[in-house]
Amino acid sequence: MFGVSFDYCTRVLIRRLSTQQHFSRECHDSSSQQSYMEISQKFYQAMKACSSLTSIPLARKLHAQLISTGLDSSIFLQNHLLHMYSACSLLDDASRVFYSIHNPNVFTWNTMINRLLDS
Repeated sequence: MFGVSFDYCTRVLIRRLSTQQHFSRECHDSSSQQSYMEISQKFYQAMKACSSLTSIPLARKLHAQLISTGLDSSIFLQNHLLHMYSACSLLDDASRVFYSIHNPNVFTWNTMINRLLDS
């Protein structure tokens, strides 16, 4: 529909976040615990979709979910959060994320510089 291929957990994540429910019950069952990389990938896919849709409410819900799962200190996810906020034209939110990153890397700087130049 949106030209983006979603797997099951990504669709569940977006649906749950849009209704402010946690995704962990459906993406995690007692028999298979997902790894950090798998969960990070799900967040990345959801943030990528949100960037394409430029959904401000979903962007903020994804950020809140990221914080509640404790993955908000991952530079990989912080960079994608920065990109998502920038794509949604939320430069104040993007700036807050940028300043909260303890060790910004090249991707961090390039994303912020490009979005500031585009605005």
